[in-house]
Amino acid sequence: MRVKLFDLKGLSLTSLEGNNIIARSAFTLVELLVVIAIIIVLAGIIWAALGPARERARQMICVSHLHQIGLAASIYRQDYNGMDPSVGIAMGDAQLGLPANISGFTVFLNSYVKDKRLLFCPNAPPDPTAGSNYGWPGFFDEMDPNIPSYAQVRNVVAKRGDNFVIVTDVNHNNEWDMWNEPKWDLKRVIFLRLNGQVVSKLVPVSDRVSDDW
Repeated sequence: MRVKLFDLKGLSLTSLEGNNIIARSAFTLVELLVVIAIIIVLAGIIWAALGPARERARQMICVSHLHQIGLAASIYRQDYNGMDPSVGIAMGDAQLGLPANISGFTVFLNSYVKDKRLLFCPNAPPDPTAGSNYGWPGFFDEMDPNIPSYAQVRNVVAKRGDNFVIVTDVNHNNEWDMWNEPKWDLKRVIFLRLNGQVVSKLVPVSDRVSDDW
């Protein structure tokens, strides 16, 4: 005769068979390890599924940041009598009504972009000494003699008109080396044009300038 009793107090199943009493614990070590392994696998699957969604959310944050920076730049250009560019006509920052020097750029950041959180991509590591982790190719670059002529504002404006890029964000990529990465590999860039359009697209990793974006 076989009798099974549930020992609720000890959370164990006790079997009585003849004169032999066999006590079995609720979980063996192997069973616990199997459960832990299943939890780890499920956590990995969930993490892999949430990663792309989290990155897309951060990209949308930067799209919003650049859109608001574009609104601030439009107001600044109106206040400084900026001219509308045309393809074929070379125009510098001062003619466009954009900050042409560091002092003008400081005024733009402090008086027009008042929320400093707009100047930082959430993907980039925080740097308290940096004024922004976005690129600003459309601002005061004529002061830098190291910028090649094809990337200078007046020449890009003559080529692109109001489609020329004034702010860039390349923080949504893994670290890459343009000399070693395959030329066909792509990177994510988000950028703001002078006309206020914000674009998110993939470009070759070797594409270091924004005049063709």
